[in-house]
Amino acid sequence: MNNEQLTKIKQHSDSIVKLCENPNTALQAIHQIVTVGGAGELAWRMVNHRTLADKDIIAGLYLLKFLKKLDNLPFEGLPLIEMILKFGDDKDKQAMYKNLPQSTIDNLKALGLI
Repeated sequence: MNNEQLTKIKQHSDSIVKLCENPNTALQAIHQIVTVGGAGELAWRMVNHRTLADKDIIAGLYLLKFLKKLDNLPFEGLPLIEMILKFGDDKDKQAMYKNLPQSTIDNLKALGLI
C-alpha cells in the first residue's frame, strides 16, 4: 500500500468511527470500508461494537466473512456468532454456517451453542 492509500484509509477510518457513534450505522460503515479498501483498528472495533449494540444480523454476517478472509482484525467472532444464534432467523443461521470453517462449527457444538 502506498502513502496515498494509507492516508485515504486513515481519513475514512476517522469518519467511520464518528459514523458508528450513531445507532444502525454498521452497514454504512462496512460499505465505506469496502469502498476505500480497508480501515484502521479503531474503525474496525467501532463497527464491531455498533453491530453488536444494534444486534445487526446482516452486519454481523459481513464481519464474520471479513474475519474469515483477513488476518489480525481487532475483534473476535464468537460474540457475533452468539448474536446471530440468539437473534437471527433460520436463514441467517444457515448463511452463517455456510461461511464458518467446519472446525468452528465443531467447537460451537462442543460448547453447546448449536
